[in-house]
Amino acid sequence: MKFLLSGASLFPLPYQEILKIARSAGFDGVEFFLFGGVFGWTDRKVNDCLARARKLGLIVHFHQAWNMEETTEKSLVQEAMAQVGLLYNRQYALSEHIPASLQDSNVPIVVYAERYIEAIGQQNLWLQTISLCREQNGRKEYRLSFAEFEGMFRQGRITSRIALDNQHILEWKSGKIGVQHISPTKDALLEELLPLVSLLRNSIAEIHFNDCDPRRGVGARNLFPGDGVMPLEELADEVKKSVWGEVVVPEVSTLIMMRDPWRNPLKLRRKMAEIWGG
Repeated sequence: MKFLLSGASLFPLPYQEILKIARSAGFDGVEFFLFGGVFGWTDRKVNDCLARARKLGLIVHFHQAWNMEETTEKSLVQEAMAQVGLLYNRQYALSEHIPASLQDSNVPIVVYAERYIEAIGQQNLWLQTISLCREQNGRKEYRLSFAEFEGMFRQGRITSRIALDNQHILEWKSGKIGVQHISPTKDALLEELLPLVSLLRNSIAEIHFNDCDPRRGVGARNLFPGDGVMPLEELADEVKKSVWGEVVVPEVSTLIMMRDPWRNPLKLRRKMAEIWGG
């Protein structure tokens, strides 16, 4: 099992420093979002990042970004990101969004579930367990519903590997946007999560490991593990029953991690060892 630090948790630090922090904290690698603008990922930047990671003995994964229409959580931070060009401002194909050097490579890239057609036959494109949004009649809705995804998955029409996000999948399944709409207690969350793990178990390549507290509203997401009500230990135990040994990416809010960007990743890595072992 490998543990990757989320590059988004340490935004806006440069990738060179994030790699060093990950190595110092004992992570096995980093998962970076493919933001645009001044933080955009050119082929030259991708190749430099991968070379630096190899020298440090780290692995690198990437993650699709989004635009302001697609986002599941509009905020002042995201508005600012859009203003400086970090988020895309129009519809786009994955081929426009992913640098050429990563296309048809063996470097994993997590993409959102509505991209399942573009992911067909692309072994390095793993589907995130949530769809991005569209605005319909003045309100946001998921481009692909969980029910649609589940139906196609059970029929064998979706064969890509899966990045299971325990927070996102519950939001998606609820049909509503925001953690405030999911179950507020650990027991209820576990009851919902176990069948989802069972459904996807043989396809899971990566787990985005999140804590939240629905009782505290929309902002109480991506908390430090243990500060919310997610059944994290129970989820880890259930996943490990399948002798699963892939990748875990704990995702903690930038507002939390950047309070101390060198010490907090170390605390996070220790927490992962406490929950998962190793």
